[in-house]
Amino acid sequence: MTAVAADALSAPRFLLHGIWLSGPTYKVALFLSLAGEAFDFELVNLREGAHKAPAYVARQRYGQVPLLEDRSNGRALCQAASILEYLADVTGKMGGASLDERIRAREWMFWDYDRFAVPIYRCRGVKLGFRQAPEPVF
Repeated sequence: MTAVAADALSAPRFLLHGIWLSGPTYKVALFLSLAGEAFDFELVNLREGAHKAPAYVARQRYGQVPLLEDRSNGRALCQAASILEYLADVTGKMGGASLDERIRAREWMFWDYDRFAVPIYRCRGVKLGFRQAPEPVF
């Protein structure tokens, strides 16, 4: 066995591409951590346009973060909600044991994206200095 082949066998199953400022990237990383799944992380430099490079867009068709690669089968997944459902399916964790539990989990996940996430991301951006807010907000 070559050194490269040995390294490939010891690499974690998942490779997460993203940036620490991304809430969706954080959600995927949090799932993997809570599920006890080892993963590698690759920083995507958005300021330099790495997310729009042809090689990246070939794997993440929307040119966004996160991108999750499953090294066990070559899948490249995009959109955090879809990634979370996939991870629940392949790990058998946090997806719900019955159809009703899975429906409830999806309701919460989509409610988060529809109603909760945007205000949280805005407030986080203001706190970190990436967004501006009018004075009365403070």
